[in-house]
Amino acid sequence: MVSVWGAIRIGLLDMRGDLRRFLLLVVCLAVGTALIAGVNSVGASITRAIDNSAAELMGGDVELSRADRVATPDERATMDAFGTISTTIDTNLRAESASADAFVDLSAVGPTYPLLGQVVSPQLPAGQSVHDFLAPEGDIHGALLDPVLLDQLGLAIGDSFGLGGTEFQVRGTLTKLPDGPVRGFRLGLTALITDLGFASVSDRTSPLPGLGTWYRYKLLLADRDAEAGKAALEAGFGGSGWTVRSARDGLGDMVRYYDLFMRFLVIVGLGSLLIGGVSVWTGMQAYIAERAGVIAILRSMGATRSRIFIHFFAQVAALAAVGVGIGLLVGGGAAFAVLPMIGRAVGIDLAATIHVQALAVAAAAGLVTAFAFA
Repeated sequence: MVSVWGAIRIGLLDMRGDLRRFLLLVVCLAVGTALIAGVNSVGASITRAIDNSAAELMGGDVELSRADRVATPDERATMDAFGTISTTIDTNLRAESASADAFVDLSAVGPTYPLLGQVVSPQLPAGQSVHDFLAPEGDIHGALLDPVLLDQLGLAIGDSFGLGGTEFQVRGTLTKLPDGPVRGFRLGLTALITDLGFASVSDRTSPLPGLGTWYRYKLLLADRDAEAGKAALEAGFGGSGWTVRSARDGLGDMVRYYDLFMRFLVIVGLGSLLIGGVSVWTGMQAYIAERAGVIAILRSMGATRSRIFIHFFAQVAALAAVGVGIGLLVGGGAAFAVLPMIGRAVGIDLAATIHVQALAVAAAAGLVTAFAFA
């Protein structure tokens, strides 16, 4: 063991004056490792958040939806037997003010909305139901509008505007819908009204042909067993035009798009590691060829083949450790810093966290690449 440590020490001392020539090697390993570490850390955080908060992001345990009509009384009674129901109507209408008009992504919600989470609006008092907040004052129903939509229409809070030919009052700005992440791609800026307000709209024709109206019923199951509830609802509704999906199904599109993006970044990281591996190969090949004199001196002093191998292996290990270490610090630190911002962008609460397993995978990829090419 003493001889091994001695060989390692001499190998590191021998490389001390040649560190600059390995700068590209270290940078490539660091960049590849940092990308993989950052991507895996963000991925682990999103996966954990989805596993823990799928029902909240969905707005319920199970959702039934269709595009042609509302539920019949018998269908509604069957849904009621499973738990608490929240109704949502998604459609597109044109909003008009005295000076402008705009294409609107309209969401009309029932009295129990939301079952989980909360609508975020600076004007909505804490603890008050959004349905009550948007209740009619006189004959005019209220609406929460996306701040950009408010600017497009040239409106201020308290002003009135037309929505499908019916007058509504701006009660506040809409910051976040609790089930926003699972609504998918939507045309137009979001406006929130009540189901009673939607019933008063005189013209529900979409400004663009082909865009329909979706009637959604989100269920908070009494036993909170989403998979069993989904199976039972599919048995009762599956063949009658209803789409039944669980909270995990509702997040499917978001998870798939995220997964594709993360895979792309991992490929970029592996490409950087491949470049680093080629740099290891060519750099060490040229370096060892130049160190033929040192090898001859060591052999003349009685060094064995294994002793020579340890001498240069220690140098590769040191370079790999430096490159991978820098990559872990950069990738893990960047993920830690940007996770809250990514969470706000995708509508999921992501706490700043260090994921040891994700960093270990990145470190293993960097080290295996370095030693495989060396």
